This record gives sequence, structure tokens and C-alpha cells, in this order.
Amino acid sequence: MPKKQYINDLVSTKAILSIINQGGSVSFAPEGLASNDGMNKPIVPHTGNLLKKIGIPVYFVELRGQYLQNTKHCLDERYGETYAKISLMFSPEDLKTLSGDEIDVKINEAFRHDEYEWQKQKHIKWTTNGRMCHRLEDILYKCPKCGVEFEMEGKENQLICKACGNGLTMDEYYDFHKLNDDCVIYETPSKWVNQERISIIREIRQNPEYSFTENVEIGVLPNDHFVKDHKTSEKVAKGILTIDHDGMRFKGENTSDYDFSLSYKDLYTIITEIDSSYFNLYVNGEYHDVFPERKSTIKISMLVEEMHRLHVNTYKNFPWNDYMYENL
Repeated sequence: MPKKQYINDLVSTKAILSIINQGGSVSFAPEGLASNDGMNKPIVPHTGNLLKKIGIPVYFVELRGQYLQNTKHCLDERYGETYAKISLMFSPEDLKTLSGDEIDVKINEAFRHDEYEWQKQKHIKWTTNGRMCHRLEDILYKCPKCGVEFEMEGKENQLICKACGNGLTMDEYYDFHKLNDDCVIYETPSKWVNQERISIIREIRQNPEYSFTENVEIGVLPNDHFVKDHKTSEKVAKGILTIDHDGMRFKGENTSDYDFSLSYKDLYTIITEIDSSYFNLYVNGEYHDVFPERKSTIKISMLVEEMHRLHVNTYKNFPWNDYMYENL
């Protein structure tokens, strides 16, 4: 069943209830998206209310290693070890006793995971194509040494900052190694991403005039034919995407037909597509792809989430990340 993100999708909800009423089973991902960085994100708010309404046993499938097999920045299939374990999460009696919010909390706690920390413990050797750092700058866009953004470059097994030369190699165990003793790096990609998020939190909360702009192209689905070659849309406009305290806006270069403005009441995260090079969102219920000129998709994702948390905060961060907001 196709599911539209960000909106109250009554068609999908009715389809789920219909299947349950016919004695069927439904499998779904409550996060609503694939991981960008090997860590889970909060589930879609009010998932617990839906489960309470259905009122049947809920099972949890715990996955480990799947992100490392096929990352968002490099789509190569890497061969190592992956695991899946299924267990009962909620009985019908549990769903009656717990509130919707309590169910959401328990699901988020069960989903808590960091693939890179798990890999550190397991120390699994992965068979790769020698491209461990291919497009890793999509995720690790900010240099920890000079602080410059969008100058990191990943090639084969190396990630190097073009501005200052800071860099590393990554081996088949997903371990980082400095290029030299003067280099500054974080222990894992996930810790690197967390530091990027902390920088964004501080920037937007300390600067009421904060604004981020990006040259982008917009893609939409055609009405009279299918898209081909694994594309998810057809590009129809170029322009400027702006993210500030008021929301996200697009202004077309040669046409205003695809201009839009979204507030953080309607937008709490973005969905990366086939890889981390672009993302999608819905404007008035219609599917749009956004293709940034720079490798800024992950920064835009974190910006939207943290702007939403600052101004609306329906899509709350995890309690174990409260440290990110300290001393502001």
C-alpha cells in the first residue's frame, strides 16, 4: 500500500483496517523512512493510537547489519553478517492498558540502535568494492578540523577535506584511520553526524535570523506517462530553496508554477530517496523531488527536524539526545 508522508493518509489507514478485519497481517515501518546514517529516527507521532485502535498482537522485528550492507551514500552491496530477531512487543491487553504516547515511547526505545556502534562490538569483516568512502561526504559534510562545510570529498576508501587536507581512510571493518597525526576525526560516522546536528542546533537557536539557501531542481510526477530508468520524477524547475525560522520555501528561476512554502507544522523531516543525493516532500498532497546542487541533503534533513523541534516539537527527539540541547 503506498503511503504519503507528512499528511493524514486516510486511504492507507482504511486499507490497514480492512486487511485486519479480514484476518490478515500488516507489516509496516513506523519510522516511515530508511536510515540516512545508520541510526534510527523517531517514529511517526501517534503510531500508538493506531495500534490501540487495531488492538491485535504487535511483533517487533529487530534488524542488525542491514544498513552496513547497503548504505544511503553508497548503494554497493557489501557482504558481511546481518541478523533479524522477532519478538512480541505488545499483547492486546498491553494496548488496552498503555496510552498512545506510552506505546510510542516503548517503540522508540525498542528501535534505539546505532549500526556503527554495533559494528564496533561485532567487528565483522565486510567484503566491499573498495569504495568504503564513496560519497561519504553526503553524510559527513562538515570538516571537524577547519569547520568548512561541503568541502569533504570521498573517493574509494578515503575521505579528505579539500579546504585543509584533513582526512581519513576507512577499512573493511568500518574503522576510521587518520591520514596523519595532525588530522582531526570522530570515532564513527554516527558520532560525526551527531556533532553536525549539535552545530545546527546551536546555530539556529542562537541566531533568530538564521537562513540556509541552496540551488535546487524540482521534480514532479507526470500525469500522462510513467517515469523510466529508475527515476522517481521528472525535473520541471530550477530555483532557490530557503530554510529559515519561518519554514521551507522554493522560488523558481524562470517560472512560479512550482513555487511553494511549507511551515514546520506541516513539515518535520524529509525523506531521502534512492540514495542521499536528493529528497522528497509533498506540496498540497502532490509528490515533489528536490535535487540540491551541493551535497546538502543530510544538512537540510537535520535543519528541518531541528527547526520543527524549536518551533513546534511534535516530532520530538529522543531523551537520550537531550545532551545536544544543553548550555544553549
